[in-house]
Amino acid sequence: MASVSEQTQAPLTDISDRVRAKEKVRDFGLGVLQNIPKVLQSISNSSHKQDVKDWETNLQNLKRTSQSREILVGVQGETGLGKSSLLNELLQNEIAPTSQEEACTAAVCIYAYNHEMGEKKRYMAKITFKSWSAVEAELDGLKGDLADPDNHHEAQGDEPDPDGAWTYYSDRHIDMVCSWSGLDEEDVRRLSSVEIMEKGKFNKIRGIGTKIPSDEKTCSKIITASNAKQFKKILKPFAQSSNLGSHQAQYWPLVEQIEVYVKASVLRHGIRLVDLPGSQDALSFRAEIAETFQDRLAKQIVVTPAARAGDNKSAVDLVFTENELMKFHLDNTFGADSLCVAITKIDDIDTRDAADEFPTEKIIELHSRLRDSPLEESQGGESGSDTEGYNRVRIKPKSQDKNRRISSTSLRDAKRQKADSHEVDEPTATARLIAAQLADGDGIEETMQEGEALLTYLCVQERNRRMVQNVAESLLKAAKRHSSSQSLASSIPSVFPVSSKAYNYVKNGREFDGFPTPNSTGIPALGAWLTATSLPIREEWVDNDLHHIQVLSDAVHGWTQDDFNTLPVLTPDEKKKVKQAVQEICDGLKNITTKLKNKIQLQLISMAPLRKKSLKKTATIKANETGEDQLEKSFNSLKQAAKAWTRKNPRGQASSARKQEKLHWSTYKASIRRYGGLYRTVPRKGAARRTFNWMADVHTSFWRGHHEKWQTTFSRNFPTLRDKVRGSARLAFDRWIKILLDDEELPVSFLDMVRKNSYKMENIFTFYTDKILAGIDSLRSKALRMSKVDVMNTLVKEMKPGFEAALTQSGRGIMKKQSGEISRHVENVGFGMFEMVRDDLEVKLREEVHQVILATRRYWQDPKEGCGVMMQKEFKRISTRLCANRTNNDEGTGINEETEKKLVELIGVWQKEWQQVEARLPQSAPLVAFDENDDGDDAGNEFAKEDEIALKTEPGESEE
Repeated sequence: MASVSEQTQAPLTDISDRVRAKEKVRDFGLGVLQNIPKVLQSISNSSHKQDVKDWETNLQNLKRTSQSREILVGVQGETGLGKSSLLNELLQNEIAPTSQEEACTAAVCIYAYNHEMGEKKRYMAKITFKSWSAVEAELDGLKGDLADPDNHHEAQGDEPDPDGAWTYYSDRHIDMVCSWSGLDEEDVRRLSSVEIMEKGKFNKIRGIGTKIPSDEKTCSKIITASNAKQFKKILKPFAQSSNLGSHQAQYWPLVEQIEVYVKASVLRHGIRLVDLPGSQDALSFRAEIAETFQDRLAKQIVVTPAARAGDNKSAVDLVFTENELMKFHLDNTFGADSLCVAITKIDDIDTRDAADEFPTEKIIELHSRLRDSPLEESQGGESGSDTEGYNRVRIKPKSQDKNRRISSTSLRDAKRQKADSHEVDEPTATARLIAAQLADGDGIEETMQEGEALLTYLCVQERNRRMVQNVAESLLKAAKRHSSSQSLASSIPSVFPVSSKAYNYVKNGREFDGFPTPNSTGIPALGAWLTATSLPIREEWVDNDLHHIQVLSDAVHGWTQDDFNTLPVLTPDEKKKVKQAVQEICDGLKNITTKLKNKIQLQLISMAPLRKKSLKKTATIKANETGEDQLEKSFNSLKQAAKAWTRKNPRGQASSARKQEKLHWSTYKASIRRYGGLYRTVPRKGAARRTFNWMADVHTSFWRGHHEKWQTTFSRNFPTLRDKVRGSARLAFDRWIKILLDDEELPVSFLDMVRKNSYKMENIFTFYTDKILAGIDSLRSKALRMSKVDVMNTLVKEMKPGFEAALTQSGRGIMKKQSGEISRHVENVGFGMFEMVRDDLEVKLREEVHQVILATRRYWQDPKEGCGVMMQKEFKRISTRLCANRTNNDEGTGINEETEKKLVELIGVWQKEWQQVEARLPQSAPLVAFDENDDGDDAGNEFAKEDEIALKTEPGESEE
């Protein structure tokens, strides 16, 4: 078995080195443990075989868990900005659909690592189809959208369909339905949604037979291929939206999600890249798919083109809306470890006016050498030589690369060598070399081409520097506006200028002007960000795995003891003590878990997520707990937002930079007809749809007054709470097992059996702890969802009467009348509406805390699946084996000396390898635990009445 020992014994202070070393030794340990069952195949003793079987099941669970973990990273942005091309380069595989005029990615595509072996399954995908009800709802929405009169009147230029935008939009949707249903355009327009699905090929495509219209279940199919070309061909009808007018069968409108499994190194350790449909797609339902997937993402890569990021007036306004920024901060995902901006298409650059656009000393010098007198002098002062020389260096020959003279070989080699080493003086040195060659008249054409490539490189680098600076400064300002502390605002998303096209050329050994090395394309840096941000998560995973491996190896070591094969005969008095001890042990563990539950309850109920008042029920509210200042701040923000809705760029929504231009009356009316909800205008052909969402502004206004307390609770306090739960549980178990094993009154044979099976008990307690932590994580996720969905639902309900009143207005000056109605409604109900939202959210959070506490109790006390029952069964199994009347002993084969020797050798190999890595690890931080003096009694009766009601509805649950 190959060793994974490191050659150097330097301390593993760098997290990258440390995680890789741990993962290597983890994989090595799993390989060692895989051999244990083979060594024990000769055992036939039934009791011992059961121990080995349980141990092997535990090992298989560990392997399965290590391969199923995931870190979802979304790649998103408007349609046509190169998301799929970027994904292909990150994956080192041409899998994602690209290079089409229309949007390519039709459904959410999740790219995960392929653990399957065998050439035929080298590429694999799981296609999940939408349910009947989901497709029916989309068809209903489509028909309603096509029939909406506002769509006929409001076009991109506020004119009635000036360039056929509505016709184009309508035809796209009709062709989309025709492509999968097999029906013609007339049928699609005439038939109802259900009739289209019944007469079309809906169920045939899904391959599930006839289903009733109320069916809400999805279905899936698996496809495999041995090579990328074949795989893309099979996958194309399900994933790629193109050539709708060809009337070829395409099934992507029916696809909900595609999981693609490939052997890409970036995915090996749990990262899953998610290609989302364009958020500004001309087909609105695809954009909505991207929006609904947001809550599942752990990290995000937001794609924006260089042309947009270079505009320092709108560097961030056109990357993130105000509403998106608020959501990022509520979720605590607006930071370098969770979010990055990928500036694409940096290869699209014009160097004709480089000296004016990028006036650095090096660019001016090189631009002058390439554009001015040296070439004119070399041509003998011919008439028009300036123009001829300019044209000559701009146009690169298409077929002469292989036949080019080698006079500038040394120049290219020097340039690449310098670029690889990132030496600052490289451009100046190369410029001097070019000047010398021009002066000598040797290899002018080749030298000019090399000079143009270098000029492009310098211009790209200078523009990159400016774009990163513009975006970073704007992001920092945005962070300070939204964050509750300077420490949170100091961590802003990372920014990476990238060129997928240039990287594809350079990595395949082809030249691409301006990009001498792969690093210059930015793709490796983005890949490094993905790896770096995943390392803390991976370290937590691998630490759990190593702990699991250690307890499994300890169990094997216990089997090698002499008394494994024979169980001692206990005296009647010892049997009595063992049976009594089992009950006392289980009662003691129940008390430990009850104390832990009370501590968690006290921490959660003391949260103050929206104002200074906690979630505890109180008869009176103190003066400093009313939260009126926060409500006033939210109310003022709402009044400003309502005024801004009359302009083309309402705060945080429309992408137009012309913020002060008045909105067209029909667009304003269209938003009112949707009660301020999401409205996408009909686009001109090939253009993005303008988006309006007034209710998102109302939502943002509420959180402007409350986000600071919310961030403190769920971004700072929750991580600390998790650490305390894990630390307290671990310390409690360690104390309990030590006290038990040190009990001199219990039979030695019983304590030996407990010691040898302690790994099972530890795993049960760890399982219990993990369930609690999952419950706390679920509480946070539900809270974050409530901050969006529940808050929005209440706001929509309260704002609706104002929009209804505005709809009653008509005639000349309709927009002024409607805006007046909305402003009056905001003035009348705004403050009270926000107060209601806050109070409702506090009530719901309190109830969710109560559910977490009830679940924490169930995790241990549930009579069927509780961890307390699992622990009790384990102790009863041990006591039964010791206390049974063994007149007819199991005479099966146990562990002989040779088997024992093999086991000791295998465990020794693992221990040696692990100790070499363990010795290089930095000292671990001490466990964080709850204060021992704080037993949680203050919160013990907080949910007494609720518990009484809950217990009546849960007759199977035992009381404390």
